[in-house]
Amino acid sequence: MRGEERGRRAQLTRTKAQVGLFVSKLSTSSVRYEIGVFREHHPECCAHGHFVHVFVDPQSRRPVPIPEKIRAVIERELLVPARSPRAAAAAL
Repeated sequence: MRGEERGRRAQLTRTKAQVGLFVSKLSTSSVRYEIGVFREHHPECCAHGHFVHVFVDPQSRRPVPIPEKIRAVIERELLVPARSPRAAAAAL
């Protein structure tokens, strides 16, 4: 996870934080998750980042399609269509 501004990191040291998570890209074998960190009761995102999960076969270590049950949950619960990460994080 990569922070938006290093100077803002201290703002989270002694306060409660809320974390928002959504999927910005869903491919055949990978998912890009976007994360936004918010101070409690503040609408402004103080840090954001992303990570990519690639589904792989344990023996071959090659990418494999996302299992249908998992894909269905991602599409229903986490996928944010056609939005920039910043706009989607702001909507959380």
